[in-house]
Amino acid sequence: MKCHSIKVVYRSFAHEKATRFLTHKLREAGCRVDAISLNDFGGPKEAARELNDADVVVLSCGGKDINEILSLLRDRNSKALTVALFPGIVVPEQLEAFVSRVRCSITLLNSQFDARIYRRVCKALGMPDNGVVFGAAWWDDIDEQGSVQAADTRQEFEHANLMKRQLKQESTAPREPEHVGVMGCKPELENTAGRELERADARKRDFEQEVAPVCGHEHADVADSKQQEFSFAPYPPATVFFEQVDVPYGAEQRARLVDLLIALATRFPARTFYIKQRHTTQTGKTDDGACLPLADILNSKPRLPNNLHVTDQDVTPLLAMADACLTVSSSAAIEGILAGKRVHILADFASRQHYTHYFKNSGLMVQADAINFSKGGYPTKTWHGANVANPHACSEAVLQRVLKGNARPRAITVKRPLLRLCIFFPLLCLRYGRPLIRRVRVTLNRVLNG
Repeated sequence: MKCHSIKVVYRSFAHEKATRFLTHKLREAGCRVDAISLNDFGGPKEAARELNDADVVVLSCGGKDINEILSLLRDRNSKALTVALFPGIVVPEQLEAFVSRVRCSITLLNSQFDARIYRRVCKALGMPDNGVVFGAAWWDDIDEQGSVQAADTRQEFEHANLMKRQLKQESTAPREPEHVGVMGCKPELENTAGRELERADARKRDFEQEVAPVCGHEHADVADSKQQEFSFAPYPPATVFFEQVDVPYGAEQRARLVDLLIALATRFPARTFYIKQRHTTQTGKTDDGACLPLADILNSKPRLPNNLHVTDQDVTPLLAMADACLTVSSSAAIEGILAGKRVHILADFASRQHYTHYFKNSGLMVQADAINFSKGGYPTKTWHGANVANPHACSEAVLQRVLKGNARPRAITVKRPLLRLCIFFPLLCLRYGRPLIRRVRVTLNRVLNG
């Protein structure tokens, strides 16, 4: 099929991010790609009018939206090839997420492990397997230029602090009166030092606009002598913690997480720590009081380490300037693995509610007080092969599948599909019981009635 028009449909920020790489590859292939935000249009019904002339519709949204759009396309544009992807990691007990995509022409999967689950879902429902391993669709590759720019930015920030420390030392050191100028320097160096300080302050202000330190506090001074040294290495040590809106869940748990991050920053004073914020507006989730932003908790602290910062920077530049990352169970951990960074999963909050079991047997889980940023942080070969796939390595095969594919009607052909899914996934159904079965039943109704 020669592709002329492709529509990419998403709802939240995370959904949109997961479409960027695929969109880039499709445009490279000469396709016209248009993005459609369901939030901007008000919902699937309003957005469906934009899909009438599409050759391919890429769906990066929830199962409910996907099946509503598929039903609308059946009446408006039945010839359109539909492609569904996952905007983040999926755990087996989210069985309904796999079921919700079976009607699509092609389903892009995150890993070989997900492909095995999806294959069983299709078999249980009497449908041919339409799954293709694409990898972590939300990963943006880190190019060399981005890495250099990130390193330069951090060097400027550190250089600004160095200049201030040097000038402070000069201003407190004893000097002979005839050699002291208004800046605390020799007269012939006064203007040079003043200009250098202005430039240093300007660079620091520019950096802080992008990576803002925690505000409203008197930062704690760290006694370690390493904090007073400046490294001119291209990649000074830095760690990014990826916040999640509702993981860990509950005010008490989130306060404990903040205390652990403060303790880590205090323990490693020569290392810079960045907390990558997540906002409820980026996920579509609502804040019910148990998902208090970490920045708000930090702002309630009287003193904080001066190497701890909160930032809204995108994941890619943050990973470019860091050598390690921390999280509880964020999908950004997969980005860190693909970028070759050390990744540490905080085992202090290990629970199925927090989805940390996704990283079981990965070799990445560690208690906060046992973290050593010069050791570990790389996944085991077996776990990596099953759970991590690079979309850059898979993109050509996926592209050919999308551009040469045909839209064929897909429907569940077996009787009593819910019972068959329970038979094919007995351990899941026994472990998660009625809540899982209820979610799958609701999803099946949407698929069958569409």
